[in-house]
Amino acid sequence: MSESAVARPTGATEVPEPPMALPGGLVSLADWRLPPASVRHTVRDLLRSTWGQFRHRFDPGEHGFRPEPDIETLTSLQLRRFAPDPDRTAQVQALGAEIDRQQAQTRDGVLALVTPPCSGLRETLVTLAEERGWRVIQPPEVWPASQAEAENWWQQQALDEPWLIADLAGLWRRHRRGLWLLKAFFQGLALGRFGAGVVHCSSWCWGFWQRYLPQLPVASCTPAALDEPLLAAWLGSLVGGESGLTVRMSDSGDGVLPLESERNGSRQHRLIRDLAAFSRGNPGVALAIWRKLLRARPEAPEADADKPATGARSCWAIPLEQLSLPAVPSSPDRGVTLILHALLLHDGLSLGELPAVTGLGSDAVAILLQTLRNGELVAEGERGWQVTALGYPAVRRQLLNDGYPVDGF
Repeated sequence: MSESAVARPTGATEVPEPPMALPGGLVSLADWRLPPASVRHTVRDLLRSTWGQFRHRFDPGEHGFRPEPDIETLTSLQLRRFAPDPDRTAQVQALGAEIDRQQAQTRDGVLALVTPPCSGLRETLVTLAEERGWRVIQPPEVWPASQAEAENWWQQQALDEPWLIADLAGLWRRHRRGLWLLKAFFQGLALGRFGAGVVHCSSWCWGFWQRYLPQLPVASCTPAALDEPLLAAWLGSLVGGESGLTVRMSDSGDGVLPLESERNGSRQHRLIRDLAAFSRGNPGVALAIWRKLLRARPEAPEADADKPATGARSCWAIPLEQLSLPAVPSSPDRGVTLILHALLLHDGLSLGELPAVTGLGSDAVAILLQTLRNGELVAEGERGWQVTALGYPAVRRQLLNDGYPVDGF
């Protein structure tokens, strides 16, 4: 297959990457790096995690929320001004250019895009596929009962033309009957039966299948983690316009955004660096926490002394350690963590699917889901129950502490 056919299967054009639409671009899994944190934040986060586990053993009813400073939060209108959703159109263009570049380096034009939860690229990929006329593969209504049925299902998908699997995690379930489709898919890839295409897969699903099939026959990449400079530039770029965004600490007045070196007696706070590390460079998680940090006025009067001119896009942020975030409640059994792990493995499940995947009874699943929803750890949407962006850091940490296999991101 020629390089041009691989890079632009149907109608792709030369589109320059819009600034910060996909900060850092796509990198190989081996090149992904966790953003560094300040030493002070690393020690504080470790102590908070340790204390949280200790406290939950003796206070099962406590969900881990702590009171935040009593400072005026932003209205929904202000949040749309200071921390809006990313521009989907620009993101589609940037992602398309990056996929073209990555596909051109593959042998057969099949590329796996592995993303951590809440990164928000699945919808962008679907839009890209629609613009380019790719075939979007949807999960079957009934799971195949054998390898032969699974192979026949893939033959009917006509993957000789450019295609997209928008959600690989939706094509399997962690029970006996739910494995056939992906077994047949990876076998078809190994035998070169499919044409050029893109596989989108959550990092947890990818981690499971890497352990199940260590030599997955597909080239893979992932969005670069947002370190301090990338995260600062990305958050600032979301607001658009020429004025940019100015954010300072509510307690001290130290600068947060724009990120710049200390000069003229001004001080730069480490908030963005620690937010990048706490979110593990995940833009969806970072943006959700960022919105919770922002405030309409400062805590200390002196922090308002050099407030920017009226009309500028400016606000304040509280320290990360003062923010109340969801924490995983303690449980006498592993029911809570079984559900959370299953939701991450499959990137969302319905109430009816969870019993078969976790081995828990329907009544127990319903009760535990309600507990997790009350704690803002999960929410129900179009794709079933999913772990929330605000709850994800605590969920990942708890699963790691409890010995579950976690993703590499």
